Amino acid sequence: MEGNKTLSGPTFLVVTGASRGFGRAAVLSLSKTCDPVTIVLVARSLDGLQETKKLLEADGIPEKAIRLIQTDLTNVSNIPMKEIFKMEADSVCQRAILVNNAGSLGDLSLTVKDMTNTDIIRTYTDFNLLSCMALTTQFLRMVEIHKTVINISSLLAVQAFAGWGMYAPIKAARDMFHQVVSKENPEVRVLNYAPGPLDTEMQREVRETLCIPADKELFSKMHQDGKLVDPKESADKLADQIAQNKFESGAHVDFYDI
Repeated sequence: MEGNKTLSGPTFLVVTGASRGFGRAAVLSLSKTCDPVTIVLVARSLDGLQETKKLLEADGIPEKAIRLIQTDLTNVSNIPMKEIFKMEADSVCQRAILVNNAGSLGDLSLTVKDMTNTDIIRTYTDFNLLSCMALTTQFLRMVEIHKTVINISSLLAVQAFAGWGMYAPIKAARDMFHQVVSKENPEVRVLNYAPGPLDTEMQREVRETLCIPADKELFSKMHQDGKLVDPKESADKLADQIAQNKFESGAHVDFYDI
């Protein structure tokens, strides 16, 4: 990707989990591909959001174009939807992109038979599924220009592996939710994008806590051999997919299939 502004029209861009990892990489790549008039960064960590903001400014995005929303998406009823999706009356934006990226792994030290604390499961579901559904619903209702919704998915949304009893079912549910969005709203472009095994802090947590020794060793070897995916490389592929706009709406697209 050469960084050309290839998306048609000024863009309103919202990215959740934008304070680190793939969320940060996605913001930086999409901001180079689209023509961002407003970029809304959503996450729990204000320090992380401010660092992402600095990187955007270093790339030439004006400070006034960047809006930081510090919020805990676990508390779904308290998500500041109006603040996130507010567009000025004189906005020149012609298209809007929502990237549902925020997510967590859950306790990978537990197999399904050990998942006995339903309060933990409920909190995990609120953050990883319900917040995503609520944000998408309000995006569809509140934003009136051309819309694209991107769900950051995973291979685990379509293929089961032992040790992922919380993470995999939620990723699968998110994929299906976004497929339903695409069926109900044919005018909205929807993509489920699996970014690959990323070289991030989240992947380090996998290597340290996964309860399946053989898989834990596999990920450790991938890290040692430099086989993990650079978040920037994967984010650039995502931005290219959005710019080219040739994907089937609602499709699950994997980093390795592009």
